[in-house]
Amino acid sequence: MGVVNILATMVMWGFAAIAIEFLTRYLDLWTQNFARIASAAVFLWAVCLIRSGREFLAQVPRLLVRTAPAFLAFFIYQYLYVRALYMQNVLPGLAYMLLQASVFFTVLLSCILFADERAVVRDRRFQIGAFLSVIGLGGFVVVGLRSDPGGVGGTPLIVGVLILLSSCIFWALYTVLIKLLVRRGSPLATYTCVCTMMALAFGVLTFTVGEPADLIPRGTIGIWVLLVAFGSGILFVGAAHVTYFHAIRALGATVSGTVLLAGTFLTPVLSVIIFGEVLSVWSILSGIILITGSAYALQARPTAPVDAP
Repeated sequence: MGVVNILATMVMWGFAAIAIEFLTRYLDLWTQNFARIASAAVFLWAVCLIRSGREFLAQVPRLLVRTAPAFLAFFIYQYLYVRALYMQNVLPGLAYMLLQASVFFTVLLSCILFADERAVVRDRRFQIGAFLSVIGLGGFVVVGLRSDPGGVGGTPLIVGVLILLSSCIFWALYTVLIKLLVRRGSPLATYTCVCTMMALAFGVLTFTVGEPADLIPRGTIGIWVLLVAFGSGILFVGAAHVTYFHAIRALGATVSGTVLLAGTFLTPVLSVIIFGEVLSVWSILSGIILITGSAYALQARPTAPVDAP
């Protein structure tokens, strides 16, 4: 069941960026995030109430206060990552490959904040991973800078790359903050509270500056938009985390994280097929180097989590 859970997580997270890119054509950034995260929050509440209703409800008030910093980091990450995909020249393949830089940033932040993990810096695998990760990240920046301004890249692409790198840093910060919270608590209950605050925040922004009326189905395409918005939230934001937590329990964080890294190219392949994304040789090479570096860094830190949007 651990293998089944991690493979299910890999497939669901592989489709997440595809769903976001599809929705950029029909929903604004605020409305899309609200629909996806609100549906995930409803799903997660149902899971928590079914598994341990009274215990979960008793934790909620305390968790909402304790998870506030993690919520803020997650909110900024979500905004930046989805904002990048709203840019014309940033498609899911490149975005998802670059997102793997969060593994390197997570390990780095953990070494800074946790005394028991600072020894990792002396691990040869971490040093190799850090070196390869920096080269891979530099490759993506160079790809953006050298893109033809009159073609598919140029200034918008390098801006997109920088936004995605910023989102990686905030995802890493969120991951580290969650680790602090779950040392003595339930990861599922913690994530459910964070997701609930995310839904409330994006809900306020949607009904203030967004276009919530776009969620009302108008014809066949409107029904598809609604299904993708709520379905991707339930599956890719909600259920994927449940299967991931079960996989970690059965297989461990290192094995689970490595499997997810191995499946990174699922999203680029899907993006090429669905959106016709063109990935240059340098983009693919940079992605391979970055993923290899992340895998080495992960092996040096047996408890490092590798989450995705």
